[in-house]
Amino acid sequence: MYADDLILLSSSVSGLQAMLNTCDLYGKSHALVFNVKKNSCDVVGRHRHVDALFFLDDQVVPWTDKFKYFRCAL
Repeated sequence: MYADDLILLSSSVSGLQAMLNTCDLYGKSHALVFNVKKNSCDVVGRHRHVDALFFLDDQVVPWTDKFKYFRCAL
């Protein structure tokens, strides 16, 4: 894992947004910028439909139905 690679896992919508808020505050206080275009949300498990918007740096984090992490499809 590189310093700019991160996966956030949460069992709730509010928990994930809280983690994104923590990342946002940390980034702002340490002059770090998160590229929302390189971020995405996905649901793992049986309940794959979630009507929620997640925000990072006041930008919507897009949803995806598949993504790669270190060239591995997850």
